[in-house]
Amino acid sequence: MMPTLLLLAAAQGAAPTVGDTIWVLREVAIPAGRTVRPADWEPEDPVELLGPPRVIVSGGSARIAYPVVVWVTGEHVLRPPGPLLLGPDGTVDSLPPEAVTLQVASVLPVVPPDSTLRPQPRAEFVPRGARTPLPALLLLALAALLLAPVHWWWRRRGTAPTAAE
Repeated sequence: MMPTLLLLAAAQGAAPTVGDTIWVLREVAIPAGRTVRPADWEPEDPVELLGPPRVIVSGGSARIAYPVVVWVTGEHVLRPPGPLLLGPDGTVDSLPPEAVTLQVASVLPVVPPDSTLRPQPRAEFVPRGARTPLPALLLLALAALLLAPVHWWWRRRGTAPTAAE
């Protein structure tokens, strides 16, 4: 039973980049009368498991896929656990884990070194506009013109009626 380990990156043509969903696949041959179950996996930082693994059975083999994300660039060695083989009599056998090397690229573009960047000329000062109290005075006059009639109407309501005895 020679398992093969595959590595797929979702929606990329080249190497996966930081933050991409990466499916780590392992294909194993299923012995007669056995059932395959994925083993629990808690990867170490900076690798994070995104969800439960998937098992796809086709013919006499099964593919176990773990969705992961990597948060740091560079080369990473992942060690997903071997799947569990369940027997008809309740016995459990586990396959050994296999290491897979993953190269994660950066999302950021390549930047030239600081020595190749020329300093820019000094920027001129931005002139400050003149300050005047005219807008505030106009707003105060407009508020007085609008609120004076309302105040006059409110005060003019008269006296409160008294209760008849």
